[in-house]
Amino acid sequence: MQYTPFPSVQAALDEAMRLIPGATIGIIPKGGISLPVIENI
Repeated sequence: MQYTPFPSVQAALDEAMRLIPGATIGIIPKGGISLPVIENI
């Protein structure tokens, strides 16, 4: 098994939401994260 810091993609997203709650809300489309939007904040 390959080690990952999160048990699932959803857990990783939940952690990101916890770390940057204002930055991630509303910019996570179905299927991925829009990194350029985060960088432009």
